[in-house]
Amino acid sequence: MREYFLDIPSIIIGIIIYSIISKLTISYYLNNKDIILIFFLIEIFGLIYDGAIILLGFLMSGGILLFFNRLRFILHGILVPLLILFSAYALKSTGRVFSVQLIILIILSIIGMIAGIIAKLKLVEDAVLKRYTFNEDKTSLIMIIFNVMNIGSVLYMIVVGVLLLIRSKEYYFFLAGIFMLIFSAIGPAIGKIELNYLLSMYGEVLMVVFLYLFFKNNGEENINLNHLDGKSEKII
Repeated sequence: MREYFLDIPSIIIGIIIYSIISKLTISYYLNNKDIILIFFLIEIFGLIYDGAIILLGFLMSGGILLFFNRLRFILHGILVPLLILFSAYALKSTGRVFSVQLIILIILSIIGMIAGIIAKLKLVEDAVLKRYTFNEDKTSLIMIIFNVMNIGSVLYMIVVGVLLLIRSKEYYFFLAGIFMLIFSAIGPAIGKIELNYLLSMYGEVLMVVFLYLFFKNNGEENINLNHLDGKSEKII
């Protein structure tokens, strides 16, 4: 019964929130033209796809269900490292520092994609929900890759968030990372691994909301700075 009263409504609400944030981001991009927003939209697309496939899994079976779920894991492996790009943007990284972060992102995305392709999966059916999950030992290379990639990217976000908090009192980026970490850790911490997907989804929704607020706030600050620079030039 939990699926009817908790899982399904939560997934639907999550997709609705992602869709709203996507619409707001597109509108903001049309005015702002900041390329980071394109990558943010790609990240949101991956999360919408993830929820939609799980929600609509009951309509599929056999190889078709496996194919679309396999794509979930491949997209996850490719898109999670984008958090590193968002962190680089938040730090306003340039030159060699940005190049190093970009190389790490590309390497992790390639490794994540390969891991998603070769990972062993098993079908899990809960009432009307049908989805594939890992069928790997916790110590297998695939699980180590996904865990290091997931936790590492989020921890890096949190470190960057702390730096921004200290440097400029900007807290949205920190909240995006810390909520993602907290909700991902609740399931294992309370011994309810079966709730891990649902709790992680709550963390992802909060992460997307606070990332949007960060990008919007950062863009408005840049506009204000440019406006002030223009005024200064006129005075001079």
